[in-house]
Amino acid sequence: MEYIVAVFAVLLNDKGQFLSLRCTDPRFAGKWHLPAGRLEEGESWREGLLREIEEETGLREEDVEIREPVHVHNWTLDGEPYFGVAFWGTAAKTQVRLSAEHDQHRWVGEGDLAGLDAAYKDFTDIVRAAYRRAAEGLEPRP
Repeated sequence: MEYIVAVFAVLLNDKGQFLSLRCTDPRFAGKWHLPAGRLEEGESWREGLLREIEEETGLREEDVEIREPVHVHNWTLDGEPYFGVAFWGTAAKTQVRLSAEHDQHRWVGEGDLAGLDAAYKDFTDIVRAAYRRAAEGLEPRP
């Protein structure tokens, strides 16, 4: 079985809030998720993650710092198997320019997770794992 590989970003700002995006895709309309997407052929996880962040939020490589992977999961969507890796990182800027895939964004504190109608079941686990890793004070990898 061949999987589609996807990457996710839990971006934390200097207030300790993470970036959440509200979907316009009819399958997930009105639900919240993280900057994410499929890797393109030949693309590294870092290249794909930075591309997706910029496409979906307007935040560029110099605006974010990608750190450690925090969560892996698999799922099936529209009959296709996916394998996803979520990374945490920091965002130096909080002003976001949304793509047509989203109609709203929020910088959300960990305590407000329960109030978000998430697009996927692992959303809370992914975000909490990022907060745990951030609390460990790990240095970024080159």
